[in-house]
Amino acid sequence: MEKSLDLSVVPSIELEKYLGTWYEIARFDHRFERGLVGVTANYTMREDGLIKVTNSGFQDSLQVLTSNQLEKPKFRMQNKILS
Repeated sequence: MEKSLDLSVVPSIELEKYLGTWYEIARFDHRFERGLVGVTANYTMREDGLIKVTNSGFQDSLQVLTSNQLEKPKFRMQNKILS
């Protein structure tokens, strides 16, 4: 018997709870993290509603900033579908 998945959309999300520093426990082999250990991603909200993402990690005991990008959340602090 197959299980059906509940793919319903949550009515709201508190984006602030997801902001901050996230520490990886596993990852896919992305080119910008290759050879790094202790990788983190830091998410901060800008005044214009964009999310600034700063990824960093360590290579040969030196901290490396691997990516600094902006993400445009489709929900912009509203109750919409996350994608």
